[in-house]
Order: sequence, then structure tokens, then C-alpha cells
Amino acid sequence: MRDRGMMKWKPFASLTEYDSYYQKMLEEKKKVSKPLISEDEAEEINTILVNSTPGVNLEVKFFAGGFIRTKIGSLIKVDPYEKRLFLDNLVVPFDNLLSINKV
Repeated sequence: MRDRGMMKWKPFASLTEYDSYYQKMLEEKKKVSKPLISEDEAEEINTILVNSTPGVNLEVKFFAGGFIRTKIGSLIKVDPYEKRLFLDNLVVPFDNLLSINKV
């Protein structure tokens, strides 16, 4: 059976002002809390950071803004004083690191 050409009813799409609010609300529902890492995982991350030299490609899994993100980039430097990891297109604080793998 074919639709008669009528648009399906969408409750929040009828008023344009609510569309952006509804999209933000959907994004907020997707957020997760920051996962905790074990001492073994922290030690593994530390070992990889200590043994990595600038220029090596790393796959970094980190927590940012309520989401778990994964990026691949070339290591620029590890700053132990400011506790940050610098990749070619990304700066990640050590507190937000979840895992690191060499690519």
C-alpha cells in the first residue's frame, strides 16, 4: 500500500524553535560517565608513554565531554609537568586517557 503523500507526524519538528533544543536533548542522552581505569591499565599506559619516541603513531582512546573518543595521530611530545599528551592534531590530559596502542 502506498502512502498518500502526507508527511508523518513528528512532535518536535512542527515548531522550528524546538528542533535545535530537541537535537541537544538527544545528544545529552548519549553522554556517558567517565570510566575508571585499573592500576594495571594505568601502568600499561605509562609504559607505552615512557617507551614512545616523537613521531611514532599512536591510537589513543580518551574521555572528552561525556563521550569516549578514539583518535590516531603522530606523537609530538609527552609533557609530564603539565600532565598532557600532545599528538599532531590533539592534546589530551593524562586524567582523560583510557588506553594507548602503537599503530
